[in-house]
Amino acid sequence: YLPPESTVEDPIVQVTMNDATGEKHTYNIHVNDVNPNNATEMEIFAYLTYQGHIGNGIPGAINNYAAYKTLKYQDELHENNNIAEYGNRLFTSAKMDATAIIKHVYSWMKTINHPDAQKQAGWCRDLLDMLNMENVAAIQEV
Repeated sequence: YLPPESTVEDPIVQVTMNDATGEKHTYNIHVNDVNPNNATEMEIFAYLTYQGHIGNGIPGAINNYAAYKTLKYQDELHENNNIAEYGNRLFTSAKMDATAIIKHVYSWMKTINHPDAQKQAGWCRDLLDMLNMENVAAIQEV
């Protein structure tokens, strides 16, 4: 959200979010003050969102921040898998509910009107089909 005090010379992205207790917080991020070499996740979000707003978009991505998060995740996987103990422990011992994760992603991904998002929503349906036929019916409830 661009607040009224945002200008071309001093663009401001306003981010409002709830903390763990549900309390609402609003932050004004001055885009020109964001240093990509030393920034919080919220500052990067604001910067990349503003870039999209002014027409600088990553071709084929849902949005700039989604492209960044995908690359960040790839880097985390690469780095963590190079640390043998962490990678082995994560790969061999950490249990998760894969169907719950996929259903959760599908619940919000299906609402994004972008070809990549719709493709990934399809992946959710396909993966649930592969994992367990019962989940195909369950995803329709989401």
